[in-house]
Amino acid sequence: MRPNIDVMHTLKNIFENLFGTMLNIEGKTKDTYKARLDLEDMNIRHELHLQLKNAQEAMVAGPVQYTWMFPIERYLGHLKGSVRNRVRPEGSIAEAYIVDECLIFYTKYL
Repeated sequence: MRPNIDVMHTLKNIFENLFGTMLNIEGKTKDTYKARLDLEDMNIRHELHLQLKNAQEAMVAGPVQYTWMFPIERYLGHLKGSVRNRVRPEGSIAEAYIVDECLIFYTKYL
């Protein structure tokens, strides 16, 4: 069974999350409702305590395997790496995709 950890995001974001939280960079902190509840339990930082306005339920996406974006992002990175003309990247990506498909077809045919 494959591990249920998204390896790419773990490696990419660990330092962003750590330093974003330590330096309190807007949009990079790990400021979740659980962290706010922990602040209430510790009775510190009263201005950051959680304030409930409306009760909402979060939808669960299901098992991690069904929402794992690593293969897709890896393939998109491969396609972005095939850009030759930065003015019209969509043409370069389409051309590289056709070349890849032709090469796969020819190798299977031969």
